[in-house]
Amino acid sequence: MAKEFGWAYVAGTQASGPKGSVQLAGITTALEHDPNLLWSDEENALMVSGNIIAHNFEIQNQTKTVFHFEVSGSSIFGDTLDDVHQFTGSLNITGNVSASAFYGWGGDLDGVPINYYTNQGDNRIVTSVSGDTVNAEANLLFDGTLLSVTGNVQALEVKADEVSGTLGFFEDVALETLSAIEITSSALTSTTAVIPNTTLGDVILTGRIVDVNGNVILGTPTAQTEFNISSNSNGQTQIASNNFSNVNSTNAVGMDFAVINEGLAVATNRFFVGSAGKSGFGTNDPEKKVEIYDPTGTQLRLSSVGADQIVNGGVLFNPTRHHTDLTTDSTGTFSIMPTAQKLGINTTSPEHALDVSGDARITGNLIVSGTLTAHTTDFVVSADTLTFGDEASDTIIMNANTISTPNGLVIDNSFYVQSGTVGVGNYATSKFGVSATSNQFSVGDGTKTLSINVENSSTTLSTNSTTLDIANSTNVLGELVVGSNGDIVLNNIGEVSSSVSVSSHLGHFTNITSNTITNGNTTVNSDNIVTPTLDATTVNSTNLGGTLSTAAQPNVTSLGTLTSLNVANAASVGGGLNVGSSIAVGTNTASRKVEIKDVNPQMRLTNTDAVFGLSSHTYADLHVQPTGDLSLLPSSGKVIIPQLNLSNIPEGSSFKHLSLDENGNVVISPNLQHGIEVRSRVVATQDYQVQISDYFVGIQSQQNLVVTLPDASSLVNGQIFIITDELANAQVHNLVIQTSNNQTIDGLSQLTLASPRSSISIYTDGQSNFFLF
Repeated sequence: MAKEFGWAYVAGTQASGPKGSVQLAGITTALEHDPNLLWSDEENALMVSGNIIAHNFEIQNQTKTVFHFEVSGSSIFGDTLDDVHQFTGSLNITGNVSASAFYGWGGDLDGVPINYYTNQGDNRIVTSVSGDTVNAEANLLFDGTLLSVTGNVQALEVKADEVSGTLGFFEDVALETLSAIEITSSALTSTTAVIPNTTLGDVILTGRIVDVNGNVILGTPTAQTEFNISSNSNGQTQIASNNFSNVNSTNAVGMDFAVINEGLAVATNRFFVGSAGKSGFGTNDPEKKVEIYDPTGTQLRLSSVGADQIVNGGVLFNPTRHHTDLTTDSTGTFSIMPTAQKLGINTTSPEHALDVSGDARITGNLIVSGTLTAHTTDFVVSADTLTFGDEASDTIIMNANTISTPNGLVIDNSFYVQSGTVGVGNYATSKFGVSATSNQFSVGDGTKTLSINVENSSTTLSTNSTTLDIANSTNVLGELVVGSNGDIVLNNIGEVSSSVSVSSHLGHFTNITSNTITNGNTTVNSDNIVTPTLDATTVNSTNLGGTLSTAAQPNVTSLGTLTSLNVANAASVGGGLNVGSSIAVGTNTASRKVEIKDVNPQMRLTNTDAVFGLSSHTYADLHVQPTGDLSLLPSSGKVIIPQLNLSNIPEGSSFKHLSLDENGNVVISPNLQHGIEVRSRVVATQDYQVQISDYFVGIQSQQNLVVTLPDASSLVNGQIFIITDELANAQVHNLVIQTSNNQTIDGLSQLTLASPRSSISIYTDGQSNFFLF
């Protein structure tokens, strides 16, 4: 039988599952779908959720892409040498790879040895031989610090701190120092020991100079002497003998010669000491590059002919010589003694014994035994402490008119002004004066302060202490005014008048006239007395509020039997209220035991008060309408009646009736025939969010549509939804049923209606899942 490829389409209403579900045989002739097998038109592939277990798994078509392919055991790719297996991405191999050849880019390979590597050896520099072969050079060695070359070095330019070797040949060398055991060059070659037209300048040679034939030009065959050779005036240097002491002095005019290690010869122009040598004057064992030793006097003198050679007694051929002596004595003290007694630093025209042009830094003490005069624009001293004078008799004179103290000035001892005045803010006409717009003077102990403030032609005496005490008698010649608005006035004959209150714990007054008198917690105002406690033999009052205490009843909470009680405003009853006759609220007489008259709701039963942000006001209002109807309005909108017996109900006709829901609430239902079950039905023409109260959802869409189920946790355990393609558009449009909040339908996040007029029935566990049935 030939194999067919594709997928089966089953028409009818027995198919189940979303669009693309693979149907399996069910009970009798029914079909059931497996949620793990789904055909996708978009991917053109069979989507399998789970594992495929097969003894023989054969793929007839060529597979181009494999995702997440895991194989345990041995796997064989290909059966002929011309097979090609292409991997896009990374190929991770934890074992070994055996192959006769590798092709492609290997720049990212790690840990791959070089097979074509010849002439191996330590520290040898590796060079390429061909495209796949390298060779280690035995004549090029590098140990990380020193590069060793055996053979010739050809370079346009060599720049290095050090170039060393046993033999070197150069056509052109520019060096500050050339150190070699033997130098052979055409520029230094002569059978008559003549070096023609050399342009070496000052060259230090340690050892000897030979020509191309090996003849010694300078030095002895075994000499290791350092020489300085320079061009002479005629461009030639002729050495008559190999011994340096026998240099032809005639041809040596204009040259410098120095034998550093074996003595000294001074020529006409210069004296040169090699980098390894030392010069000693007065000592044959110098410790530094230059050492001058003379324990009897000045070691070094710098001399010059003075410009005053004629004026000060000098003659033209015997001029006056000025000098500066530098001396170190036996204690190590260093002295500089110029004949003009002036020393300049950064200046050639010093005007004082020490004249410094620029900044000078002294890290130790500066001791001046005479007068210190500083003619500067600014004199800045940065020091932790600054001391003027060393005894009490010293005097500090300040000619400046102004002293600025940006950080304040603290005097930790006595401050004495012998004469004159002290002014703060301005010059003072009195001995001590403070001039400011406010807060002129204050004294205190660091915590409490007494302030004197003169402002707006008024003087204010204030303190941050609790009291201001005047120890002695105080005479007030005028009026004593208390208060910012002059509320209390004491005149010079002892009378006190006040526009506000006068209070006293103990007061004796001949006459008090006031709108309000306050004594402790008792206030008398316009014939009214307000007090928490009233102790009196007789109380006569039109209105009496508060708690009464009498000899019979220390705390009146009950008035006994009253003929009548009229409460003008609201009355609060904390405990029980026993009424023998009736209570009338809003009316003078009551026709019942309790009668409340008002056009608004007449009675409220309250359970709790509202707490902002936490709970609301719970209550129920009873109201008699103008028509005589009774209105019961609870804040929850619900009335709980364990048993309800309705009588004298008038007959009539209605299309609805009262029913009880699952929670026992009375609801309005359609007046249908008995035995017929009716559930809520909604129509979805576009994307629709299923409501908790929905049951049937009829899809009537002319476009792609998504129906989203509510959160399962907001539903009742076992609640059912039935969703149907009522216009048979499932093959034309994508009709998707999806969950919310990452919930699932039989393990899937969404289903698709595949067959025209197909329908799915879903129930929930009331937590996070939906199931098909």
